[in-house]
Amino acid sequence: LTPMDELLKYYTEYGQEHVFQFLPQLTEGEKSFLAQDLKGIDLKRLQQTYKTVAETKITSKPILEPFPNICKVFGTEDDRDHWNDVGLHNIAEGKLAILLLAGGQGTRLGTVYPKGMYDVGLPSAKSLFQLQAERLIKVQQIAAEISGKKDVAIPWYIMTSESTKETTRDFFSKHGYFNIDPKNIYFFEQGMLPCITPGGKIIMETPFRVAKAPNGNGNMYQALHVSGALADMKKRGVEMVYQYSVDNILVKMADPVFAGFCFENKADCAAKVVPKSHPEESVGVVCMVDGKPGVIEYSEIDKETATSVDEYGSLRFNAGHVCMNMYSVEFLERILSQLDLLP
Repeated sequence: LTPMDELLKYYTEYGQEHVFQFLPQLTEGEKSFLAQDLKGIDLKRLQQTYKTVAETKITSKPILEPFPNICKVFGTEDDRDHWNDVGLHNIAEGKLAILLLAGGQGTRLGTVYPKGMYDVGLPSAKSLFQLQAERLIKVQQIAAEISGKKDVAIPWYIMTSESTKETTRDFFSKHGYFNIDPKNIYFFEQGMLPCITPGGKIIMETPFRVAKAPNGNGNMYQALHVSGALADMKKRGVEMVYQYSVDNILVKMADPVFAGFCFENKADCAAKVVPKSHPEESVGVVCMVDGKPGVIEYSEIDKETATSVDEYGSLRFNAGHVCMNMYSVEFLERILSQLDLLP
């Protein structure tokens, strides 16, 4: 059998042979492109994912309970100073990396380019990327001053998507990487998934190209591994990874207090939350969903639940999830064997 025959056989086994329906009309170059496109699709995993989604029936509202043991890192001023000091010293030792999720286009912001390039309207006209880069540099300087070390560097891992990768790289290059050494910036790409019909059939964008969409931020774990980013972290001696999303204009780069708290408590993973400004604020909430830790979107919380209070008059569902998380490198390695268990 030829390589194309092998592919046809494989796709036929999973009921996806329709992707070859235009094969007789394709040029040799288009056939080669199609074969390469199809080789990268794991049909078994795609079928399992579709089956899981198709068989999931929402019979009732999820049972929501407040998260039982959220650590409220307010503490005293001495507590915060201590965690800040622990965080900065670990940063100086090269044990912390920053992970930026930057795969989204700025369509909701009214632009056609990556969100990180967006000019938020400051007098300086600085982009989100530039604001974040300057804060990163400042944290490096503070860590160097406190520790007495020179050349403190925080590796910056930037996850792009197929639609943002080239534009993002070009933007950084054009701006001289915002005065950060390029060897400390690691671009990698999140995965793509084939688009499928409600009946589970793969959709073709063209006669020789599969329609695909970004695999979402949840693909971060696998993308870190496949791209070599996780191996690079280990090579550098990184122990903890601070993750945030590109459209967070107020982000505390590396967040030394949060980092210090996680280092001191040897946290596997941690999600930073902020109190909601009002009961029906448009922000997801960290809580127990059907007995398991999770994040429930604001659109899935009814008014009665959103406004419910405890015996002290405080909102029961008040832990706003702002996509600022911390992961140990050991956790990121361990989770690779459990990806099929993730929702």
